[in-house]
Amino acid sequence: MNGVLGRHRRLSAIVAAGAAAALTIGGISSAAAPAHPSYVSLAPHGAHVSSHVTVTWDPSVPLETAGGHPTSVSCPTASFCAEVDLSGNAIIKSGGTWSAPSPVDSVALTSVSCASATSCIAVDAMGNAFSYDGSFWTEHPAVDGVPLTAVSCPVGTTTCVAVDSAGQALLEHAGTFDAPTAVSTAPLSAISCATTTFCVAVDDAGRSFVYSGTWSKATPHGTSVLSAVACPTTTFCVTGGGTGAVYVYDGTTWSTRGGVLAGPITALSCASASSCVALSSTAQAAVLAGATWSRSTVAVGDAFVAASCTPGGGCTAITFGAQAFVHTSAWANVGISDGRPAPLTGVSCGTTAFCAAVDNAGRVATFGGSSWTALTPTGLPTLSAVSCAGAFCMAVSGTGAALAYKAGSWGHPKQVDSAALTAVSCVSVKFCAATDASNHVVTFNGTGWTKPSSEGIKIGKVRGFTGVSCASATLCVAIDTYGNELVFGHGPAVLHLADARYTPLTGVSCGSPTLCVAVDEEGRAILMHIAGAAKSWSPPVKIDPYRLTAVSCTIAGFCLATDDAGGTVALASGAWATPSRTIPLNAIDAVSCAGRGTCVAVGRNNAATGVAPV
Repeated sequence: MNGVLGRHRRLSAIVAAGAAAALTIGGISSAAAPAHPSYVSLAPHGAHVSSHVTVTWDPSVPLETAGGHPTSVSCPTASFCAEVDLSGNAIIKSGGTWSAPSPVDSVALTSVSCASATSCIAVDAMGNAFSYDGSFWTEHPAVDGVPLTAVSCPVGTTTCVAVDSAGQALLEHAGTFDAPTAVSTAPLSAISCATTTFCVAVDDAGRSFVYSGTWSKATPHGTSVLSAVACPTTTFCVTGGGTGAVYVYDGTTWSTRGGVLAGPITALSCASASSCVALSSTAQAAVLAGATWSRSTVAVGDAFVAASCTPGGGCTAITFGAQAFVHTSAWANVGISDGRPAPLTGVSCGTTAFCAAVDNAGRVATFGGSSWTALTPTGLPTLSAVSCAGAFCMAVSGTGAALAYKAGSWGHPKQVDSAALTAVSCVSVKFCAATDASNHVVTFNGTGWTKPSSEGIKIGKVRGFTGVSCASATLCVAIDTYGNELVFGHGPAVLHLADARYTPLTGVSCGSPTLCVAVDEEGRAILMHIAGAAKSWSPPVKIDPYRLTAVSCTIAGFCLATDDAGGTVALASGAWATPSRTIPLNAIDAVSCAGRGTCVAVGRNNAATGVAPV
């Protein structure tokens, strides 16, 4: 899923995307956020607007001083909550006290839901699930073949429903998971179940699906993304997304109640049809008490990521964390310890809390959430690219060698090609693809590498592959210095002249099996759309006055392109934003984005991190 020079994608929920809302990374703005009054009506049945309600919040409690970055919280009672994070930890609140983080998983946990204090289900970004019995967590490996994005367990039951990035739903009963059922053609982003026979799921295309024994057809809601949903009863559900607009279900039909927040809604939770909280990525909260909603700014400088409300017990809201290594409104400097300066040549983020970088002196460094390790020699004279899938990474060299990172350490270099390796992309520990300067492709199957292959393409039509990105083991795209894109992985390889000016392509990223983006030396971008065996390319579009150096896309449809003048250009909702020059780097050589918009960019000797609150 990852590409050379950090042009990759990786699923991890941090801040739910809202493509129609204002998109900001270091000053990039793709659309103006709609203006809303301070108090907005949402509740049904005669709800009214009031300017006399004061919302008060208890002081915040630091949960993860080491920066684990919470992703989800569930409180089935007023005295018990479970929270999970991007580092694979779980934190339990019992009797008013939060425990220390307890390691549950080796990858990011994306969601948790508890039916009681002795029955919780957590899911992760690799398709695994974990059940909690009040004392211990038990793993249920590979219940799904794709990342699980959310889970919901009705209080007092033994049944849960999980959803995934392929638009599927999985029913769980007492620790046993059924096979996935197709629900949507887009990734499902959230689900809420009021009972074991009633749920509502929403997707990244702005649609909702109602389950009442079988799943309904899609109901579009006029927004590009829905990121949260809450159903306290079978006759009241509320969902919201990127524009701050909210949609209410009364058991039969959906209606719009207007936006409750000015920014993207990242979390929703309801104790009843008259007691809810809506949270945003811009630190705002809107609380429904009775028939009145009121809005306030709660966590200045932070972003809400999850909430859970219990009858009579109020609501628990979780932020990304003041100690987090990324910020919601600006890029933050993150230095790499470099005793002997050498240009950094690649970066890749396997999750939003794990990255690796390489330099042209043959050294490697990793980032674990708050700081980079020192650059460490590998014995190779140079490294040209790196790609990570989860906590597994593969780095390649201009000498034709490759070395893997697994179980927390780098292995020994292995010679895999007689030509210089220029790019690498890994989708798992069992598949990577790399390209070389002599127009060849080599692939890794978990134990060894194939011999260099030209994939059936006449060498005379290609002028040195410079990049590669794989969305899966059966879909990879390589680029060259002549404007070509080579699509390979399943069936005959296809060579397409994507840039009719024969301009060298400098970066490529396949954020999903249906979309790849390439950029070139003249500041132009090319979109390739895939529908089964059919492939189509858009004409090159000028998006930047400078030379573009790299691009990274996520499965949520967000892309970030970088240039050699320290600029970034974001793609959201199919449109490119105006270039921004606020990132604290000069020339940017590589970029890697994970989750919905958490990115790491590297310059000659520096790295910067940031997140798009979309």
